[in-house]
Amino acid sequence: MDPSVTPEQRQLVAQILKAKDYYETLELAKGADDDEIKRAYRKLALKLHPDKNKAPKAEEAFKAVSRAFSCLSDADKRAHYDRTGYESRDAAATANAGRGGAARTRSGPFGPMGGGAFYGEADIDPEEIFNMFFGAGAFGPHRVYRSHFGNPQFAQRRARTGAPPSPQEQQRGAMLGLLQLLPVLLLVFMTLFSGSADPAYSLQRDAKYTQGLATTRLQVPYYVKHVGEFEAKYGGTGTHGRTALERQVESEYYEGTHLRCQQERMTQHRMYTWGNRAKAKAMPMPGCDELLSLNDRLGIGRGGQQRVSVY
Repeated sequence: MDPSVTPEQRQLVAQILKAKDYYETLELAKGADDDEIKRAYRKLALKLHPDKNKAPKAEEAFKAVSRAFSCLSDADKRAHYDRTGYESRDAAATANAGRGGAARTRSGPFGPMGGGAFYGEADIDPEEIFNMFFGAGAFGPHRVYRSHFGNPQFAQRRARTGAPPSPQEQQRGAMLGLLQLLPVLLLVFMTLFSGSADPAYSLQRDAKYTQGLATTRLQVPYYVKHVGEFEAKYGGTGTHGRTALERQVESEYYEGTHLRCQQERMTQHRMYTWGNRAKAKAMPMPGCDELLSLNDRLGIGRGGQQRVSVY
């Protein structure tokens, strides 16, 4: 037993791992506001970071706190979580599939769809969240989180010595990163070489796609080569083929807008954390504004929150 571990540290880890939901994880009431969520995360993250807390399973508790903060600090995820107990439909489908359920189709606000980003636990980087609050050097200059969590042997050795990663460990980390990228590279390769036929539409006007249209439901603009040829293939407004294609247009546009909003929030969060609070609060967020508009048109609630910005 590590003599540096206090009873309070062990008790905190056990408490976090026994929590039944994200609010209990962060020791919050369900009506907590953004400032309360941030304060709760700051307090727990400092106590649970594996470089500070060497209690067994402190690493798991630190990840749990990061997941809870990532969900509850995002207005979209929090509203969905409050309604369903999952931070997204994808997370629910994955959980059901893991339990042997039938929900294996990825879906979004437009119904089943085959592509797009996955907003779930796999996307959460606890160290990136921690660094935004406390800075990359919070516990010393040699902390390398991805190796720390990806390589248990290295984590154990660092816990004893505080040594930086060896060249061999760095090489293993690079190989692990490459292996994680392989599915993405394969998808890009298949997209580029699966055939020579051009897509039916583009979300941006260019030299090929010059004629503009808009979806019937959400008025999302898109462009085709020739309206006549397009309608001959997919039908006119309201037909089954045209409606199916317009749902695909809207799905692609929604996910692109969601990604833009996430990037804007991350930029705003960094700006706020680095001390530029006034600038962060005044920062334009067109992607988040458009996402809010889309959600309103789709009838997706936002837990009563009218402003997308977290500040």
